Amino acid sequence: MTLVVESASQTAVYKFGDNNTWQPCEYEGSLHVFHRSEVPKFGWIVINRSNPTNLMELITPGIELKLNEPYILYKNTDNVIYCIWFYSSTECKKVCQTIQKFMATTYYKSLNPN
Repeated sequence: MTLVVESASQTAVYKFGDNNTWQPCEYEGSLHVFHRSEVPKFGWIVINRSNPTNLMELITPGIELKLNEPYILYKNTDNVIYCIWFYSSTECKKVCQTIQKFMATTYYKSLNPN
């Protein structure tokens, strides 16, 4: 990680299950949006307070993102749907805006050949 560009103090992650319900994941803690020198250059990580395993997602073509304060809903490239709950709606909005800015960059668009 080269640079943390946005953070949220308290989040919890849920996964959309096979039975069409939200299931809590074992990821709770601070979330940090980052820029790094490796490709892909952007991502976010939840520094887990529940156990030693953190959740990291790299921002790559194919990720879908939707803001529904105080939640960010996203589908990753494995077609798994997650919901990140934020204690602070303000932090939720800032994090989502930062991720959307990354997704609007020429660099990001150049990763998707379509």
